[in-house]
Amino acid sequence: MAWRKAIHLASSLLALAPLVLPGRWGAGLIFLGFLISLGLDALRFKGLLKPMEFLYKPSEARRPSGATALLLAYSLLALVLSPGSAAAVIVWFSLADPLLWLLGPRLRWLRLGKKSALGSALLAALGAGMVWPWWGMSFKILGFVAGGLVDLLASEDNLSVPLAAGLVLLWVEKGGV
Repeated sequence: MAWRKAIHLASSLLALAPLVLPGRWGAGLIFLGFLISLGLDALRFKGLLKPMEFLYKPSEARRPSGATALLLAYSLLALVLSPGSAAAVIVWFSLADPLLWLLGPRLRWLRLGKKSALGSALLAALGAGMVWPWWGMSFKILGFVAGGLVDLLASEDNLSVPLAAGLVLLWVEKGGV
């Protein structure tokens, strides 16, 4: 399981795509990664990737992998958000999810189902603290709060948490607050 979290951490490098590549090329590059991951899932479902089965969780036996969900979320974020906001959500979730995996066993109190309310609050605080030097007391921080709350309810957090944060950021960027 630790290697999956290492891959999750490495996905923070995808935040460079919307920042460095012109126009929508960043979103396109991440979307290409999504299509490759989706293709690997299709091959896996047909039994053609038996040597790679160890890379997947048992719960992913009949559904797309967490990597596929993550790449879909990141490509959508890079498509609709400003490059800085997309990069912030990508880096935040790439770092926060493995951090909560490490801290999770120590955050047993105040559980809601299998999730820790304290862990979700830490998830939101990490995002807010990460962008504070650039955004200050901005309503954009609400995106990380929304992501933390959705984490309590989500069965597939790789898709729902970054998209929840991104939707709130999009709303703020478009003048919602």
